[in-house]
Amino acid sequence: MFINNGITTVQQPPLYKKATQQNKEGCKRAAEPIACSNLDSNFTMDFSSKFTTDEKFKSKKDLIKWAREVGSLNGFGIVTLRSDNGGNKRPRVTLGCKRSGTYDNRPPKKEIESKGGRPTGTKKCDCPFRLKGHQQQTTDWELTVVNGRHNHEVEYLEVGPSFLAGLSSSKEKDDDVRPMESLNRLQKDNERHDTTTSQCLRKVETGRSEMQPLLSKLSEYNYIEQHRTFPETDTIVDFFLTHATSLDLLRTFPHGLILYCTLMSEGVDKVMVLEIYGLTSTDIEFFVGLVFLSSEQKDRYEWAFRTLRGLMVGNGIAMPDVIAVGNGIIVATTQDVVDLMEAIEDVFVKSKLLLRPLLIRYLVKQDCKVSDFEDDGESFLEKLDILVSSSTALELERQLLQLRNDFHWYPEAVEYVTNTWLKPYKEKFVQAWTDAFMHFGIAKGYNRSGTVFEDRIIDFICTSSPPVKKQILQLEKSFEEIHAGLQMQNNQIKASFESSLTMVETIEFWYYELKDLRGFVSIKALELVEKQITLVIDGAMCCCAIRRTHGLPCAHEIAEYKIDGQPIPLECIHPHWTKLDMEPLRETAESSGVNEKMKRRRLSKKMNTSTHFASPSSEIIVEFAQHNSNTCSPPILHSKQGRQLEETVYCLPLKFIGVCPTVMRPYILYIEDVASDGHCGFRVVASLLGNSNEDGWIRVRSDLIKELEFNSAQYAQLFMSEKRVDELHHALAYFGTTCLYQKEHWMTMPDMGHIIASCYNVVLMLFSSTQCLTFFPLRTVPLSVSSPKEVAIGFVNKHFVQVFLKQGHPMPLMAKDWTRYNEHNQSFIKEWTTPYNARIKDFMCLQPDIYLDKSPIMVDT
Repeated sequence: MFINNGITTVQQPPLYKKATQQNKEGCKRAAEPIACSNLDSNFTMDFSSKFTTDEKFKSKKDLIKWAREVGSLNGFGIVTLRSDNGGNKRPRVTLGCKRSGTYDNRPPKKEIESKGGRPTGTKKCDCPFRLKGHQQQTTDWELTVVNGRHNHEVEYLEVGPSFLAGLSSSKEKDDDVRPMESLNRLQKDNERHDTTTSQCLRKVETGRSEMQPLLSKLSEYNYIEQHRTFPETDTIVDFFLTHATSLDLLRTFPHGLILYCTLMSEGVDKVMVLEIYGLTSTDIEFFVGLVFLSSEQKDRYEWAFRTLRGLMVGNGIAMPDVIAVGNGIIVATTQDVVDLMEAIEDVFVKSKLLLRPLLIRYLVKQDCKVSDFEDDGESFLEKLDILVSSSTALELERQLLQLRNDFHWYPEAVEYVTNTWLKPYKEKFVQAWTDAFMHFGIAKGYNRSGTVFEDRIIDFICTSSPPVKKQILQLEKSFEEIHAGLQMQNNQIKASFESSLTMVETIEFWYYELKDLRGFVSIKALELVEKQITLVIDGAMCCCAIRRTHGLPCAHEIAEYKIDGQPIPLECIHPHWTKLDMEPLRETAESSGVNEKMKRRRLSKKMNTSTHFASPSSEIIVEFAQHNSNTCSPPILHSKQGRQLEETVYCLPLKFIGVCPTVMRPYILYIEDVASDGHCGFRVVASLLGNSNEDGWIRVRSDLIKELEFNSAQYAQLFMSEKRVDELHHALAYFGTTCLYQKEHWMTMPDMGHIIASCYNVVLMLFSSTQCLTFFPLRTVPLSVSSPKEVAIGFVNKHFVQVFLKQGHPMPLMAKDWTRYNEHNQSFIKEWTTPYNARIKDFMCLQPDIYLDKSPIMVDT
């Protein structure tokens, strides 16, 4: 025995160099089917001395390699019988002869006999040869001979012994290497092996067989899967699954995602299961993704969400506005939920993260051991539900104080609720905060929608067990049932769409106010609006939350329609509720052009195209701008059956992306540009007032100069400076053909906004990416017989454009100078602001931290 390059080898015995005829005949007999031979047989050979060594091996791999080489040189193969990583003990490995164990001598199948198949046999003869290797405290490995005897003859074949047991995964199981190439590799490494191509092929297929049936089915039925493996063992540790139809549905309803997290454990194995769903307009949750993670670590959550985000980006799906986390079958720990939240916020940066109240309830019940509260447990949870439902911050403080007083003998539970959830995360689950933005009811979901698919997924999770690889194999067994459930889910969604489209007047929805909504919005939307109608009838208090959270008319709005004797118009319903098919939102160039023509045709009918301007007097309401946001309805396309199709969402051209805050984009009908010659601000005003002539800007400058001159004292008080009045007069007094390089004559905001609103007696709204303001007239009061006209202008890339908005859109805050100017005339302020309070509040809820309590920013062209 000697050592070469760190590898211990054994000199070939003389017997190998020249095999005798007796050896050859014995080996031939060994190659034939033989019966089992026991230790009591007369033939035994002891090779203990060949494997006795003081050598220390650096790794288990080196130990096994040395043992196999020695066995090969002595005429038999060594295989690994058992390998243990140790756990709390030291790692160890048990090696034996390849002929160890016994064979169950079953009778051959009749089919094989009838076809004349070859007889079968085995080389196994219950050989007792055993070696043990274990890791020492110094991390080196030591080999010990447990039993060195063999009960069979040595296989000194001329081609060498079978060496299949010594094949490594890199040599034999490489997915990109053919069996013949694997065999060639073996011949290079050891010329004495008798491994065949078929043996290599069987070895490769053995590694693939576990996953291959499932992967084949997933590919056949248009599923999309991604997974990660552990490099050393090639074992799947993380697995993500979705379906092509699910991505199409998500493209149609991208507003929100719902996550259910379930932590499963069995012994030391843990698996975090994430179920991801979307929500249709008919309030049915649809499958988006199923994820198995081998641990509840934050980086694994991030992999899952980045996988989902990558699929969404690759399929042209908008990022969700809201993501809600709910409780799974088995509630995860508090730390798991916190890590999950952090991973979501790291990947979906712009999405609003919410926690469903039921998840908070279960976490409190689990971590505080509420079941040990005797008779107080259920009462404690009921008080917690009331606290979470607080509609204001003040109400939350009051309910928390009540909780402290009622359960002062459970101080740890109260402190857990306060410090673990309320202080850091109240904005994510307390109603006072979740009612401030659009989520379509995702935040308040207490129960699942209960589709057949969800039920089957739940059944599968309950019956499966860790680790991830095992669950994936169990998924293959349940695949047919789960896939059938997915098809039934899609059919259930289609049926709900059809029910909503064919809705006629029924006992449930007989109110006159719903007349224009039946058959055009989902039944779920009708149910929510009907509740608001009952509030009007009962005279109950309306908090206007449903307008902010669902995009549906609240009791205040419905009361106004009721007074006017009008049904609720379809235009005041958020487009989410009018989407009643599974087709993804696509807008081709052809359809886009048709829609634009429809918009212009509809708007032109409402415009007064006269180029004559009424005098800027406080006594007259100018009859222009019939295409303003208060009177313009969104475009409607009519099908052959007469049903109105859902309105299309206007796609902002790239050059107008910054014309308004992102949250206002859904309310834009379209944007119209004007020439960029330095007069663009005045051209926009002229066009909005109905004057589309090329020189309309001249009339606007003249009118504004007159307004400023006739009321200079008022504007000096408004701007708190006579010098500022002179500067504005100078800026307006320019009538050159082009004004590109005369910046001092450009339109400036917000000061000129007051002059425009007062001159033409309109409500003027300014939108930009940095500032949004509403300007009311300084002198006139709104008449009771008709509402003042509303016009909107946008400022983007140092350029003014016309902005046309949907009816009932949110309105920015009024300019601070106007409020200060009228601070001694509160009745005047109230007359102007009262009709617009609800829409201003809507804007504040959309942008709670932007544009509020900020000084005006001077903008110009």
